Amino acid sequence: MLIVKEELSVRNLNFVVVFHRGLLYLSARNLAPVGVKINDWFNKEFGVSYMVVLLYQAFACLILRYPRLMVCGLTFNQIVKHKDHIMTYLKDDTELAAQLAVAVNLAAQNKPIDILPSASLPVPKGKFCVDADYVYEDDPASDDIPSGVDMNWEASLEAARKNGQLLDAIYGAEKTEQDDLETLLGELEVTNK
Repeated sequence: MLIVKEELSVRNLNFVVVFHRGLLYLSARNLAPVGVKINDWFNKEFGVSYMVVLLYQAFACLILRYPRLMVCGLTFNQIVKHKDHIMTYLKDDTELAAQLAVAVNLAAQNKPIDILPSASLPVPKGKFCVDADYVYEDDPASDDIPSGVDMNWEASLEAARKNGQLLDAIYGAEKTEQDDLETLLGELEVTNK
């Protein structure tokens, strides 16, 4: 029985890590210099293909919209592969959409982790390779943003960044998660002095 509990904990931890990696890439867009080619910047700063970045960002946006997808028994690859179908289906099945748009509390390594819903960020359209880490090096064949990328989504993120609202869109206007982190860091500074 312990092995089953630990397997669930590891699965939850993996989802939390993948979700936060997507949030990291979304937040990092705020740090990119104005006018830089975003795919080159991510490759230089993080050492990953922009398609990998987009994959994690899309997952994070979908989970922000429907946090309970993390406890549906689907894998990361299944969620990313079928995200467009999920979004289309949930437009019609509003009852299921409402159930999936409820905060989720996961336990990973015996620590509770809450993921609150937010509809602020759109979920990008487009297909991705189902292997999240299929390309970690620069792809010389793609000088621009890869084909298949939802350019409206890219434009909405860039507009939010230019307006100083990207972090609000990611973390919500209240910024509770960010405020808690800043409070914790301030307390650690006081404790270490």
